[in-house]
Amino acid sequence: MEVFFNNVITFINGWDPFLKVLVIGMLLLIDVLCAIQIVKTHVNPKKPVFKILQFVFFALFLALTIFVCAHV
Repeated sequence: MEVFFNNVITFINGWDPFLKVLVIGMLLLIDVLCAIQIVKTHVNPKKPVFKILQFVFFALFLALTIFVCAHV
């Protein structure tokens, strides 16, 4: 598993700087859109709704964004 992470980190470091900025920007945009969707779903006063998949996707994309930002 350590070899896999080292290969991924090396792959990310080999990207062009413009591509790094573009990927980080897209991941941040996806994080913001996921957060907005969660707020829209759970602030609705008509009925209580709990959708676990929204939280899973938000956690997944947030972890991916942190990983990429930490190794750029």
